Amino acid sequence: MFSAEFTETATYTPAGGAARGVAGIFDHVSEVSDIGAYIEADGVSATFDVATSQVASIALGDTVTVRGYAYRVVGLEPDGTGRTVVVLGL
Repeated sequence: MFSAEFTETATYTPAGGAARGVAGIFDHVSEVSDIGAYIEADGVSATFDVATSQVASIALGDTVTVRGYAYRVVGLEPDGTGRTVVVLGL
């Protein structure tokens, strides 16, 4: 079980469905890598770790809005313990 200290509410909107609040842990990481003498590449990854029961019918292309940004669901990683890491893209 995750501490309430780290959870926040996001809005999950299935394609063609009604929006609803879901509680989970949002993680947003930005990375900058040097790949050459003058070139840098920025990488951004965002995930939302949520109870699988809250998003039982979640599908690629659905929307999760958190901290004012609307993300598309680009990956799903259920862990087999009742939680799913939802991989988000802009």
